[in-house]
Amino acid sequence: MNTLSKHTGGVTAVSWNPDSRYFASASTDGTVIVWDPEKGEPVQEFFLYHKIKAMKWSPRDNLIACGIENNVLKILEFAPQKKTQAFQGADERFTLLGHDNAIGAIDWSPDGKYVVSADNSGKIIIWEAYTGKQIRVIDNKNISISTLIWTKDSKSIVSGEPMYFKKGSGKTLTAKLLGERIPIYLKVWDASTGELKRKILVKSGVSSLVGSPDGRFVAVREFLDDTLYIININSGKVTGKMDGNNYIGMGLAWSPEGRWVATGGSPGILNIKGIRGGETLELDKADADNNGLQVSELKDYIIHEVVRISEGVQKPTIRRENSEFNFTF
Repeated sequence: MNTLSKHTGGVTAVSWNPDSRYFASASTDGTVIVWDPEKGEPVQEFFLYHKIKAMKWSPRDNLIACGIENNVLKILEFAPQKKTQAFQGADERFTLLGHDNAIGAIDWSPDGKYVVSADNSGKIIIWEAYTGKQIRVIDNKNISISTLIWTKDSKSIVSGEPMYFKKGSGKTLTAKLLGERIPIYLKVWDASTGELKRKILVKSGVSSLVGSPDGRFVAVREFLDDTLYIININSGKVTGKMDGNNYIGMGLAWSPEGRWVATGGSPGILNIKGIRGGETLELDKADADNNGLQVSELKDYIIHEVVRISEGVQKPTIRRENSEFNFTF
């Protein structure tokens, strides 16, 4: 396991390139670094001079989209023969202007032709990646967006809002939590028209959001709720859920074949849940399903990998409860 150290500020985003040969890291120090994971060395560095709030590598090619705190979206092109690349001024091919506030969420269309970005003022913009042309602007009515995904079936863009409090609700966090909060929604937008198709009320703001491989469902974690919810995008109904560990969730991933959702928490806890058709599975059903990786195989694999990469120093303890495995490191 390599520990890579070159940024001078906090790392805000990490994203792999399509063939997994390289990955990029973005930082508050204003740099994006592309790494060779096998060598543990930087391959290319981009100097953007402002804090980078969001970053995502295109699913199809060498383009990297970066959302910056100075309201600018930059499209970088990875070219390993260019060791460093500094951006000064507005190169209109790679610098996209149109946001009114810091950009905090980014995603690509599955075909890599378009980028969607959202800022703290609630503006969502769809861009043509190769020309920088604005295709569509969506107004979330001055409500900030904390996370954003383009569904895998290309039909929808799903946005999540952070937690908001009404003015005068108190100066401390405790006072605010006891005060009146503004309703917060998970919103589903039509990617081709920009129209709002559906909004789903959430209790405490969306902290993590990931889409299923078939584009039909989303997995959602909220800021003050340790439960993971599986939501049908078309109906807006909760089809499955996974109770957490009484810790706020950090990180969320849906396996490529669609059978598992993993979510992280603290201190050092990873929960994994079996999913079929958007519904969470009881453990006996997950073990009886022979189409793909079984729960027992997944458990053994994770134990093996944790021990391997930690050179025998760490071994996860496992708690098996209902249809979940909880791994504590």
